[in-house]
Amino acid sequence: MGSAPVYFENNVVSAIRDWSIAPGSGLLRIGGISEMKYPSATSAISASVVRTASNLDFPLIHLFCGWSVKQKEASIISALYSLIRQLTDQMDALDEEPLSFSSARFQELDGTIETWDKAISTFSELLLNAPSTLFVIIDGVERLESEQYNQYISSLVNVLSNQANKCDPCGRISKRLKVLFTTAGPCASLNKLDEKVLKTVAMKRQSTKRRPGEARLGRSQIVLRSEKEEG
Repeated sequence: MGSAPVYFENNVVSAIRDWSIAPGSGLLRIGGISEMKYPSATSAISASVVRTASNLDFPLIHLFCGWSVKQKEASIISALYSLIRQLTDQMDALDEEPLSFSSARFQELDGTIETWDKAISTFSELLLNAPSTLFVIIDGVERLESEQYNQYISSLVNVLSNQANKCDPCGRISKRLKVLFTTAGPCASLNKLDEKVLKTVAMKRQSTKRRPGEARLGRSQIVLRSEKEEG
């Protein structure tokens, strides 16, 4: 991802900072205009957040989705399996009792769309046992969409949305799931979410000459803060 400082619009930087320190869970979408170019201007935002969170040792899983026309089904399956693998790695790092997932459970995930429901169920259960605060960064989920496969992308988005709103039996928030989507163009799966669930911020400057990068007036660097640091 490189180490040179990257600067973004102040409204984007402020939204990400507020999202990171807000109590409880939260879903945020940073949207830009449609681009066939990959990585897009919004991809740079996710890359910067991933780099910053990694430098701070925040528990993190991430996904960068490129364009795939002929192999879209394989790309969708690969995306979900990548998130599952990263979640298991996060849980292995926890100083807690290991989660009892049998090898047979994972062997049922045979890499086909026919076992998608089993894979989604596994991902959902892993999220329940994830670190108390988890950052999920997904760029370009709209690139996986098509009329044939939208239902699968929607099921993934819904799992993240539902888990973010889960509370413990006493009504308290038991997990802080921070989900960031960056998109370059419309996304049917995200558009279905209520604005109370998913906050959307649009990039203001869309000229290619003003793509994220060098410092200039109205730009700043992405900074993440934990809720504890603010308290």
